[in-house]
Amino acid sequence: HRIGQTREVAVYRFMIEGSVEEKIIERAQRKLYLDAAIIQQGRLAEQSTSLSKEEMLGMIRFGADAVFSAKGKEPTDEDIEQLLARGEERTRADAESLRQTTNNLANFKLDGQERSLYEYEGQDWSAGSAAAEQWCLSLPKRITKQNYDENEYYKNIARERGGMRMPKQTQIHDFQFFNSKRLGRLRDKEVAHWQWKQDRILSRRAKEEAEEDEETLLARAIEAGSPPLTPEEEEEKQELLREGFSTWNKKDFNAFVKACERHGRQNLAAVANEVEGKKAQEVAKYASVFFLRYRELRDCDKVMRRIEQGEAKIQRRIEIANKLSKKVASFKNPWVTLRIDYGHGAGRG
Repeated sequence: HRIGQTREVAVYRFMIEGSVEEKIIERAQRKLYLDAAIIQQGRLAEQSTSLSKEEMLGMIRFGADAVFSAKGKEPTDEDIEQLLARGEERTRADAESLRQTTNNLANFKLDGQERSLYEYEGQDWSAGSAAAEQWCLSLPKRITKQNYDENEYYKNIARERGGMRMPKQTQIHDFQFFNSKRLGRLRDKEVAHWQWKQDRILSRRAKEEAEEDEETLLARAIEAGSPPLTPEEEEEKQELLREGFSTWNKKDFNAFVKACERHGRQNLAAVANEVEGKKAQEVAKYASVFFLRYRELRDCDKVMRRIEQGEAKIQRRIEIANKLSKKVASFKNPWVTLRIDYGHGAGRG
């Protein structure tokens, strides 16, 4: 009907008896009555209107028994007046039931009477909850998988081998210009003796034999051809380590090469300014060794090509400056009489 009409209008809702439509209408009416009661009490918070799984199944299954029992029966015709009368009676009964529910909600008091939380609309739902719990499986306790710890593994190996560790070796690079061949031979001898000593100790422990003292181990190592470094070799090793540039790292080396490329190998003062953290004396000493032993570098050709190309650019700029100076000096008033031929196709910017 149109908006503003004051005359009462009768609304007839047709539905199938014993179907899910009854439950849908019943739920809609209950929601209207409950909303009205809540608004009257001033509690306007939104209530949950979503259907639970049990409510949805109950609505779908409602009237199924009547449908199956009526299978095969012939449909009958009824008078429309009787249908309307039955509908009005059902509507009045549902409205009275909802009014009682609304009245109970409005008169709700905390009177101390205990009521079951599982009781709703006269039905006890605790049995359904207990039945659902019976289907729950008892899962085993989750065990966290232990991660592999590499550091702990090597600690255990060192502990099993009597706590002996490999002598710490100084890491050397080609740009530090150590005597790598001689240092390599001394290092191989030192490692061979350490490995023989470890194998000897583990072998005797496996046989449950008594451990040998250092003097006995030294004698056995000499007999087996795996002697340790002699005092002279130890002194030689330390001297070789002092001869190299152990304080120079890759960053310092790259800065030195780039500075030589930009300023030339002869301009060591400018090169020293480019290498941070190094004094001019240190840079000069390194440069003297570098240009004598650069062939020991792994990419020596590439490094020297960069420096030589940079020096060629520097020399080219010097030659151009000298020629321009001579050209300008040959004129008394070059600002007026000097003419420059740009050649064909050359710009004059």
